[in-house]
Amino acid sequence: YEDFGWFLSMFDAALGETPSTTDTTAYTRAGAPSQTDSTVSTTGVRSALFQWGASDFASTWVASLPGCIGESLTVNFKKRSSGTDPGVLFDAQFMTPKVVTSLTAFTGTLTDRTQTWATGNNLKTTVDTTTIGTTADANITEAQFKLVKNNKYHDGMDGTALHTSMVRPLGWDSSLTFTRKFADLTEYNAYMATAGGSNAKTLRKVRIAAAGALVGAATAKNTIQLDFIGKHTDMGTTPERVDGIWYQKFSMVGTYDIGLTSSWKFTTINTVATAYKTL
Repeated sequence: YEDFGWFLSMFDAALGETPSTTDTTAYTRAGAPSQTDSTVSTTGVRSALFQWGASDFASTWVASLPGCIGESLTVNFKKRSSGTDPGVLFDAQFMTPKVVTSLTAFTGTLTDRTQTWATGNNLKTTVDTTTIGTTADANITEAQFKLVKNNKYHDGMDGTALHTSMVRPLGWDSSLTFTRKFADLTEYNAYMATAGGSNAKTLRKVRIAAAGALVGAATAKNTIQLDFIGKHTDMGTTPERVDGIWYQKFSMVGTYDIGLTSSWKFTTINTVATAYKTL
């Protein structure tokens, strides 16, 4: 819950800024990712400086890589989890036109991190056509959100071994895939209209939220919440049978929503009071 927002700010700078105070002792950040501003700025995205090395070897060698821009983000939500999989995990890829340099010390101060896992038992899902967050859907067992930012390198003849620049000529791609128990025809009809009919692709507004321990004075909990607006593009050819229960997989692409000013939005609530300038 504490560190996810730092990585999210590489895709939406608002999620890394100074938060608003909620319920006395909790702090809320809400993203409104821009569809037009992809610059490194407070309204666009952030870039990251990554450094790595062994702390007891830092006086000899530390690798430093600046200018890392978010390229893709995948967030997995699963009710069932075990071992090192808590139920909510993410993968992120970054690109930079820069090169690794060698240092003899970390430029920041290393400290132990407070990390509270968002577990599968905390997950709740709603699926609606009009007002998001209205209709609970406990038939969904897992979901995967994907965001691709499409950074591209430009290699001009400038007399260096570096990329000349990194540009973003293509649009952002957002998608959501989820698995749902085939208990009714709700999502089937949202995709197909009626059994055997033509594709309907009814607009769906999905909210997936993991709410953990109380961090506010009375009501605010550790929270990672995804709002996704989109339409079905694919439904598995046949339901899958798991433990004797039939499940269907649905795939959606993001659709611009005037309320979100995007096709997706993350909201986080945690105990981190300051802006995500370092980690």
